[in-house]
Amino acid sequence: MAVKIVVDVRFLQAGGYGTYLKEIIPRLLKEGIPPTLLGNPADIFEIFGKEMPIISCKARPFSLQEQVELPLKVPCCDLFWSPNYNISWLGVRAKKMLITLHDAFPFHPFFPLVKRVYARGLLKHAASKSTRILTVSHFSHADLTSKAGISPSKMTPIYLGVNRELFYPQVDNSAWEEVKQLYNLPSRFILFVGSSKAHKNFSGALQAAKLANLPLVAVGISPFNQSQKGVLFLEKIPVSFLRTLYQRAILLFYPSFYEGFGLPPLEAMACGCPVVTSSRASLPEVCGKAAYFVNPLNIEEMTEALSRVSTDVHLREELRQEGLKRVDLFKWDSAAKAHAAVIHALIYRE
Repeated sequence: MAVKIVVDVRFLQAGGYGTYLKEIIPRLLKEGIPPTLLGNPADIFEIFGKEMPIISCKARPFSLQEQVELPLKVPCCDLFWSPNYNISWLGVRAKKMLITLHDAFPFHPFFPLVKRVYARGLLKHAASKSTRILTVSHFSHADLTSKAGISPSKMTPIYLGVNRELFYPQVDNSAWEEVKQLYNLPSRFILFVGSSKAHKNFSGALQAAKLANLPLVAVGISPFNQSQKGVLFLEKIPVSFLRTLYQRAILLFYPSFYEGFGLPPLEAMACGCPVVTSSRASLPEVCGKAAYFVNPLNIEEMTEALSRVSTDVHLREELRQEGLKRVDLFKWDSAAKAHAAVIHALIYRE
C-alpha cells in the first residue's frame, strides 16, 4: 500500500517547532492519520518510540544537503507536510503539499540581513508550491498576506495548545527545593523564557529587570557573561524544572518584538504565573485580557510594569486567575482535530 502522508520532523529538537510536532503527531494517530516520519531516527525513537514508519534524513534544515536529499528521500505519497518553509526547490514526489508558516519573520528587520533574501525567496516558493498553508494565529495569517503576498484563502489559521499534563498550577514543594538548590535560585525572581535572538528582546528585559531591582532567571539563554549581577542563565533545563520555575516566579516577563504565536505566556498562565508581555505582534491576540501589556521599546514603561506587578498582590492574583481561564481556550486536542480536518480534505476532497 502506498504511503499516504509523509511528515518532516527534523525540527523535533527545535524549541517551539519541536513542541508543535511532539504534540500534534501522536494526536494525528488518534484521528486516524498514521504518518510516515522523515527525520533523524534517533530523535524519532526517543520521542515517539519505534512503532511509526521512518524515513531516515539527517540533513540540517535550510542546508544545501536537504535540497538534494528531500527530492530523493520523500517517496511517492498523497501528501507531504513540512512544519516550516524549508522545502526543496526541486520539489518532491507528493501529489499535494502542506506547510505550516508560523510567521512572516524573514520579512521583518530582525531577520539576519545575509539570510533574508534567501529566506524570503524560499518562503514565497514554498507558499506557491503548497496546496494549502497552515498558520498559527490570525496575526500571522494577516502578516503573511501583507508581507509575503500570500492569498488569505490559501491559509488556515489554527491555534496551538498547552499540554496541561506538563504545565499546571499545583506546586510541588519538594520539586521547588530541588530546583532551588540545584541552581542556587533566589526565593523571589522574575522569569524570562526565550532565546538571545534580537526579536526576543532579552537585552530590554535585562535592562528593565535591573532598573526594577528584580532578580532575573533567564531560561534558554547562553551565559554570555557569568559575572552579570542579578541574572541567572539556564540555557537548557528539563520541562519539569521549567514548570517549577513558572509556578514559583513572581511573573513571566516576555517583552518580545515579534512572535507568530507565543507559547511561553500560555505555559506560564497554565502554571498560575502572572504574565507581563509585549503589546506587539500576536501576543495581544493570544493573551487576551489575561496579561499586563507593555511597549517593548520603552524601557521606562517596562520597568514601571515590573515594579507594579511585582509589588501588587491583588493585581498578580487577578492576572493569575485570568490566565488560568485564558489558557483553557488553547488545547492541543482541538489543534490536532483541526489539522486532521485539513489533511483529510486535502487527501480525499480537494
